[in-house]
Amino acid sequence: MGDPVDITGMSHSRAAQRNVWIFQIAGDLVVEAGLNVILSDGARAKNIFWQVAGQVDLGRSFELHGIIWAGLGSRSSRTRR
Repeated sequence: MGDPVDITGMSHSRAAQRNVWIFQIAGDLVVEAGLNVILSDGARAKNIFWQVAGQVDLGRSFELHGIIWAGLGSRSSRTRR
């Protein structure tokens, strides 16, 4: 397994409605408190996929868009503030 991916701070993604984003993470995904992922220009949460081989650690008070696939067959979709 790869190193964990730690997402902190703020990320801004500009994309058209039809764009699809697939983030493949070989290790764990750690989402820190206060993360804000802002979608603009028609980007849609249903077109964002987080494929995580390891575990997902979701912090408190964050905004993350998309569908998370974690571990073996585990699946969840979540936006939390």
